[in-house]
Amino acid sequence: MIIQKLKDLLKDRPTVIATAFFSMFFSLALWLTTKVHFSGNVSGGLDQNYFTNIVITDVVFLLLSLIITFIAVILIIFLLDLSFVKKCFCMPKQSTSKKIFVINFVIVFFVWFVFFLTFYPGVGMNDTLWTLIHPLRVSGQHPVMYNAFLYGCYTIGKKLFHSANAGLAVYSIVQMLIMDMGISFCVAWFHKKGCPKTITYLIGISFALLPIVANFSITSIKDPLFSTSIMLFIPMIYEIVHSNGEFLKTKKGCILFCLLCITMTLLRNNGIYVFLGLSVIMFFMFKNVRKILVLMTCMILIITSIPNGILKTMGVKPMLKEAVAIPMQQIAMVAAEGKLTDLQDEAFVNNILPSFEEHYAPMNVDTIKWHGDFSNQFLEEHKKEFFTLWFKQLVKHPDLYLKAYFLETYGFWSIGTYCDNQGAFFTIRNIGNNDTLINWVEKENLINKQVFPEPMHQSLTTFYKSNCKYFGAGSCFWISMLVATILIAKKRYKYLLVLAPCTLVWMTIMISVPIAFAFRYAFMYVLCLPFIIFLPFIDDGMKQKSEC
Repeated sequence: MIIQKLKDLLKDRPTVIATAFFSMFFSLALWLTTKVHFSGNVSGGLDQNYFTNIVITDVVFLLLSLIITFIAVILIIFLLDLSFVKKCFCMPKQSTSKKIFVINFVIVFFVWFVFFLTFYPGVGMNDTLWTLIHPLRVSGQHPVMYNAFLYGCYTIGKKLFHSANAGLAVYSIVQMLIMDMGISFCVAWFHKKGCPKTITYLIGISFALLPIVANFSITSIKDPLFSTSIMLFIPMIYEIVHSNGEFLKTKKGCILFCLLCITMTLLRNNGIYVFLGLSVIMFFMFKNVRKILVLMTCMILIITSIPNGILKTMGVKPMLKEAVAIPMQQIAMVAAEGKLTDLQDEAFVNNILPSFEEHYAPMNVDTIKWHGDFSNQFLEEHKKEFFTLWFKQLVKHPDLYLKAYFLETYGFWSIGTYCDNQGAFFTIRNIGNNDTLINWVEKENLINKQVFPEPMHQSLTTFYKSNCKYFGAGSCFWISMLVATILIAKKRYKYLLVLAPCTLVWMTIMISVPIAFAFRYAFMYVLCLPFIIFLPFIDDGMKQKSEC
């Protein structure tokens, strides 16, 4: 019986093709991961972070990993389709979603509040402080609406309680409440759609007990709220798919979809590309709601363009150097390898930054673009020439361009890698040696203060700092792709759309990421993975419910 089921599975063409594609790309990523030497310092030069030489045994490694991965994935699909596994999603007695929401909300908030008091009034990074100092000026780099939200909460708290710490505490608590409500809503919805109560509570408790989630809940950067909006797309898109698009015809569905899309696009600059990608996919998937989708897309684009339009009239514009991280790194790789032989080309890059190649760090473009001698004005005035040079060197040195690309994006595709750079935050004073920031925090008296008694404070601080970790961003991506393969095997093709928001965010990161390890960019996986992993089984729960 078991052998026959395995044979039937191997005869299923969509399953075999999907598994083969996953195994091929996963094995390639695993091989590339082993070929990169990462020193642990993302700002290290080519002598520290580089590709090792390819040897003949790499072919054997690739073939073996491909075969092993294919067999492993087939076995996973086979085991998950067994009846006793499906019975795990049987729900003889279902709690109300309201009860689940309230219980989860209270537990999560209580646990997070302990973290908040440990690192009172909140944590952040240099971007946080620049936003509080010049919310309008930095809007060319960070979304103006998020800047206004952070600055508004800070200012209200400061004026009400006459303290900069109280101002930041207000933002921390507001963000905690928003994230907690979003998580609790998704947990309650997941249970309603067929997830057993035990698994539902385990998912909810995981959000409470994972220190990294508590950490980001009080971190004053745009990524936590953006990631929360991405998580909320899971129930939204599921309802759209489940109703074959009809959910968008309802007043509730239309309003919720528009609000969520607008929120996402206003919270992070790559949100607009995620929205456009999602809209295009849905346009081709659901013919019955094309007119509604076009109307909503036009309306959302108009609304989200207003803030940037206003900023443009005020002379606040996005900086080109923020958008060309990877092209800049690829040109720098050519220069660092001594392949930039044309004197005119060499003079051009040295006009951007003298001794351009000496400042090249393969995994961090910040060593170039934020260098004190970097000429942003020259780059802005010579955009066309920059891209002409980039294309010219692409034709000459495609191998170096590939190496530069994989090194710059390493943390977001590699398997089993981890670096704590921008992965967790434990102080508000992430100011380095910047005199402006140092003087400002001293003037404002903005500083983390101890609330608990010394022994308790030390124990909590040590525990949190030691455990604020998660899977690497690349590993998270491959887990989601494994779920996509399982969905294909289960013939639930349309539900692949539920994975689209996370995948589209990942794709935008892979196009323009400025640093190889910055987990905050991929924090949405921490919030979304618990739901994504169980996504293939929630329909099993609904089917089994009547049989229990």
